[in-house]
Amino acid sequence: MESPNRTLEGSQMDYLSLAAKDAPMYVQIRENLRYQLLSGLYKPGDRIPTEAEMAFKWKVNRLTARRAITSLVDEGYLSRQVGRGTYVIDRKLCLNEETHLTSFWETIVALGMKPSSRVVNCEMNPAPEDFAKRLEIRVGDPIYKVQRIRLANDEPIAYQVNIFPAFIVPDLTTQDLVTLSLYALYRKNGYFPTFGDQKIRAIAADNDISSYLKVPKKSPVLYVERITRGIDRKPIEATQSYYPGDQYNIVMKLHV
Repeated sequence: MESPNRTLEGSQMDYLSLAAKDAPMYVQIRENLRYQLLSGLYKPGDRIPTEAEMAFKWKVNRLTARRAITSLVDEGYLSRQVGRGTYVIDRKLCLNEETHLTSFWETIVALGMKPSSRVVNCEMNPAPEDFAKRLEIRVGDPIYKVQRIRLANDEPIAYQVNIFPAFIVPDLTTQDLVTLSLYALYRKNGYFPTFGDQKIRAIAADNDISSYLKVPKKSPVLYVERITRGIDRKPIEATQSYYPGDQYNIVMKLHV
């Protein structure tokens, strides 16, 4: 089924501010299209506009439009079908060794659920040596530490700690951390999450984690550490995430 031509309304554009002036045009196109996919403007099975249509709309050449679309094909959002067009894929929730870089908010929206958060704590402190090294900043530079319980349809499915340089989102204290995605705030300020490295291991839930996730104390949880990098491969944030062990799958592709 082909979708009608759809555009973002002003409030949605303000929400993400995706067209950052210093971002390459293919990134601006990609991030606007990504938001349309994640917000449900395009549903699984819908056909998106052609390269020619996007090139005309954005006043760019077709190679630029193609690069934006190809990025989302490579990330698993879209599928090209020869002779038919490019279609939206029905994405599944998993922790995949070749997973694509998305935020919690984006993942939950893609699954058709309502994301939200409960803020446990949000504070700004001088960067200690370990996080200064991870974020490639100086020791003592101001960093934000945001601790949240992440919800899907009002049920806790993750506890996350996001740590990032204060200059990434200087007005963080005025933002609604209950309903907004940090990735959206990063993009609003011209920092586009593009690459990431993460480690996954199983740990036992301590008192805090069991309380946040509503799981028994010492029950198994998945602990994920991630460094998210921008287009220039400089770190944007360090994330520590805790997931109930019975609600996630780890999918790996093995080759001989």
